[in-house]
Amino acid sequence: MMRRHHAVLVILGAAIVIAAINPFGLQQGLFVIIAALLVCCAGFLYGWVNGVLMAVLFGFTKYSFAAQPDVISLILNSAFLSFLGVFSSMARGAGKKERTKRERENDRLFVNKIINSMMAAHEMLYEVRSGINRETMLRIFGTNLSNLLDARDVFIYKKNGERFELDFCAGMKKIKPSVSLSAQAVKGALARSISASGFPEFSDEKNGFLLLLSAGEENGTGELAVICREKPFEYSDIYMAEFFTAQVFMIVENNRLFEEIKINYESLVQALSLAIDTKDHETHGHSLETMCYAVKIAEKLGLPREEQERIKYASLLHDIGKINISSKILNKPGPLTDREYDRIKKHPEEGVSILKKLNIFSSILPIISHHHEHMDGKGYPFKATGEEIPLGARICAIADAYSVMRSDRPYRKAMPKEAAVEELKRCAGSQFDSRLVDVFLEIIGDEEQEGFAAEKMDEGKIRMAN
Repeated sequence: MMRRHHAVLVILGAAIVIAAINPFGLQQGLFVIIAALLVCCAGFLYGWVNGVLMAVLFGFTKYSFAAQPDVISLILNSAFLSFLGVFSSMARGAGKKERTKRERENDRLFVNKIINSMMAAHEMLYEVRSGINRETMLRIFGTNLSNLLDARDVFIYKKNGERFELDFCAGMKKIKPSVSLSAQAVKGALARSISASGFPEFSDEKNGFLLLLSAGEENGTGELAVICREKPFEYSDIYMAEFFTAQVFMIVENNRLFEEIKINYESLVQALSLAIDTKDHETHGHSLETMCYAVKIAEKLGLPREEQERIKYASLLHDIGKINISSKILNKPGPLTDREYDRIKKHPEEGVSILKKLNIFSSILPIISHHHEHMDGKGYPFKATGEEIPLGARICAIADAYSVMRSDRPYRKAMPKEAAVEELKRCAGSQFDSRLVDVFLEIIGDEEQEGFAAEKMDEGKIRMAN
């Protein structure tokens, strides 16, 4: 089967022969122009060799069919046509080189856009891990998308039944968008550059172009991004926008799930801490006060957010093991017997035994199990010393002791602040970490700071501190 370019060359050759024979009696200059165009086509499309061959074919045919050939004229015409064939090929090469250079530049820009989108998505993921809220996350998303696509406006919609409801706006806000879009209309406009006038459901705006990208519809929590700009979106823009948007919407969805898990986790912690205070009703609110003091120490030390969270939850649940201890012992108005005290000393281990059944509490177990250890090794249950005791447990121990001293107990009244402070100082270095005692004394040095724990109480209900 004859290849396409062979067929074209045959057609060009036949046309050259006809031009050379000049069966229609055309003027000399006209058929030379026709021959020149044919030679240029051959040279431009298939290289200078074919252009020169066409020029030679023209000269040979003209010489063969001429009654009295003008040899010099034929040689000059053939040379001229050969030059045109070579020139056309060079022009094609230059154009191709220019196109190749332009294509390479476009490829470079495209790759840079993809890399930038990946970096932007990674930065957003880092921000999410730092604890930003949804609104801040969407604002960063809108800003990044505007920068990547040179867009003037970005609108985020959230799926609600059969419609998308406007959730967030970012950019110059030159367009007043519809607050609700039908899912059916959106479906027919996804992932392609469309004129603003071609999607009237979105806005009355007639100028500019829109790009609609969606994600997450399979789980009923679909997000829709509508991107607006002055010029049409090219294929590379659409691909890059889809790539970036898919990553970000995945981050948004994962963050939503994480927040739900966190809320459920906090609710469980609250329920357990309330159970502790209900069992030991004479110390109602002790768990929350311990948490508040412990969190203040952790914040003062500048600990990482994750460590602060662990200390927060562990301090709330530090006495969870007391649920297994008789209320008669916990609320006994007089001194405990040795047997009763031994029973009390088992509550850190029993607390771990209760919580280890749920993997979500695994990170706070060391704090709970060590919060009654002493720096000199005279605590319980492991007789651990110094740095063997987790930092969170050393913090919890101080917060726990101060809250106990400042609260009424079945067997005594609450100690004055001065007496409680002196007791912390006396036990610094032996029972408590002296450095942490100094930090805590700075915190409670201000009466307003000491009232921090009380402010967290609302008619006996726990309000988790963020």
